[in-house]
Amino acid sequence: MEELSQPMLSTPFPSHVQQLNKRAATLQGNDHFCDVTVLVKDKCFKAHKVFLAASSPFFWNLLTSGMRESNENVIKVELEEATEAVMNDVLLYIYTGNVLITDERAHDLTATANYLLLPGLKALASNFIQKNLTPKNCIFNFYFAEKYDCKELKEKACEVVTSNFTVVMKTEGFLNLEAKEVSDWVSRDDIIIGAEEEVLNGIVKWVSYDKGEREAHFTELLHHICLQSIPGDFLLNEIVQEDLFSQNAEFALKFVLDAMKLKSQNSTDAQVSHNYRKCLEKDGILLCGGKKALAYFPIEEKWCKLRDAGIDYQSHCLVQWKDKIHIFREDCNTVGESKAFREYYEPSIDSWGSIQSDQIKSINRCIIFKGDLYVLSFKMNSEQKMYSYDTKTNCWNEVHPPSIKQHNPCVVASDQYLYIIGGLSEAWQVLSRSKRFDPTHNTWEDIANINEARHSAFGAAMNGQVYIAGGRTNRGNQVLSSCEMYSPLSNEWQLIACLNSPRCNASMVCLEGKLYVLGGKGLVHSRGIPEQPFLRSPEF
Repeated sequence: MEELSQPMLSTPFPSHVQQLNKRAATLQGNDHFCDVTVLVKDKCFKAHKVFLAASSPFFWNLLTSGMRESNENVIKVELEEATEAVMNDVLLYIYTGNVLITDERAHDLTATANYLLLPGLKALASNFIQKNLTPKNCIFNFYFAEKYDCKELKEKACEVVTSNFTVVMKTEGFLNLEAKEVSDWVSRDDIIIGAEEEVLNGIVKWVSYDKGEREAHFTELLHHICLQSIPGDFLLNEIVQEDLFSQNAEFALKFVLDAMKLKSQNSTDAQVSHNYRKCLEKDGILLCGGKKALAYFPIEEKWCKLRDAGIDYQSHCLVQWKDKIHIFREDCNTVGESKAFREYYEPSIDSWGSIQSDQIKSINRCIIFKGDLYVLSFKMNSEQKMYSYDTKTNCWNEVHPPSIKQHNPCVVASDQYLYIIGGLSEAWQVLSRSKRFDPTHNTWEDIANINEARHSAFGAAMNGQVYIAGGRTNRGNQVLSSCEMYSPLSNEWQLIACLNSPRCNASMVCLEGKLYVLGGKGLVHSRGIPEQPFLRSPEF
C-alpha cells in the first residue's frame, strides 16, 4: 500500500499504463474504493465496476441493464469451473493483463474466460494447453476445445490425434469415447497408421473395453475399415480368432469373404469403405500393354500386377488426371456416330471403369496441362488437331493447333507451356524444330531447335527444365539413345547423359525428383522394361 502514497514514476506510455493497472490491482486486493462484489461459490471478491465493465461485455451488460446485479452491486458467477483460485486469476488478468497459467488451472481458466467473454485470457490459457498436448491427452483436449470453441487448440489436438493414431487408440481418452466419436475418427482418411490392421485392432480394443454396452456397435464400426489394405493371412490367422469374431462364426466368415472379394474384384457394397488411408498410399508408375497392367514402385524397387484392362491395347497412350488414369487408343469403340467409350483405371480400388464422351479419332498424344486434360492428333497427311476436355459438358473443345505440321513429335507439358518438339515434316524429313503453346494468350511460339533432329522421342518436365530422350533419325531410321535438356531462361538445348539403351516411342515419367524411362521400341521391341532413372546431375 505504501506505493500508493508515492507519486507515479515518469515513464513512457506503456509503462505508465502498467503502473496504473498495478496500483488499481493493489486497491482491489485491499478492498479500497470497490463498488461491486463478484460472488463465486460463496466466496466474495471486491472489485471496481469500471474495470469489470471495461474488460468484458458480460460484466457491461449486467451492470448497465438495470437488472438485479446493477441494483444490488452483486454479480454471481455460476460456473463449475469458476473456482476461488480461478477467479483470483481472472481479476488479476482484468486489472493487469497478466496471469500465471498452470497445468492445474489451464482448463478451468479457459472455460471461465469463455463464459465471461474474455477472449484474451481464453487465448492465453488455451495456448498453454496447446503447447502441452501429447498423444495421451489430445483426445480430451480435442473435445474440450470443441466445447469451448477454441479453434486453434482443436486443430492442433486433431493433428496430434491423427499423427499418433495407433498410440491414441490405446489411451483412456479414446477408450472412453462414445460410439459416434469412435466412428468419426476411424472413418478419417488422414489418420497416420503403419497398417490398416492397427485400426481394426483399435476397434476391437474399444469394444472389448465395455463389451456388454458396445458389442452392438461392432459391425457398424467395421464398415469404416479399408478391407483392401488388410493382408489375407492377417484376416485368416489372427482376426477370426478374436472373441468378437469367434463368437459369431457366420459374421466372421462374411467379413473375411467380403475382404477377399474386394481384393479380387470391385465391390459395389455401399457399406464398405473403398478409400485407402492417405498415409498408406504409395507413389508408383503404371504401365499398360495388351490387357496387362503393372505398377512399379521405385522406393521398394518392386513390380506389382494389377487387374487386367477390359480392352486389348496395342496403340494407346495413358495419363493420370485427378484420381484416375485415363487411357486413349486410336481405334475407339464407336457408339452411334459421335460417342465413344474410354476406359480409366482407379488405383485406390484397383479397378477399371469406362466413360462415354465425344469420340475423337486418331489420338496420338494425351497430356495434362495446367490441370486440364488435352489430347492431340498428329496424323500424317491430315489436319493437326488439339482438344481440351470440358468436365461440365463431357465434351472435347478444339484448341488452336500449331500452324506448321509436325508428325509424331515429342509433347511435354511444363507449369507454363505445352511443348511440341521434333517430329516429321509432310515430306518425311526429321525435324529439329521446337515450339511451345502459351494458354494465357492462346498463341504458339518457336523456341531453340534441338541439337539432334528426331521423331518418336519422349520427354517430361522437371524442376523447370524440359527433357527429351531417344527417338529416331533419318540415318537409316536409327534409334537414338541421346538425351537433351532445355532451359527456358536461356532458350537453349544441351546434350546430357545418354540412355542405357536406344529407344523410341517410350514413356518418360517424373517421380520424386527422378526421371524414369519405360517401354518403347529399341533395336528389338521391348515392352514394360524400366530404364535406370537418369538423374539431373549437379552440373546441369
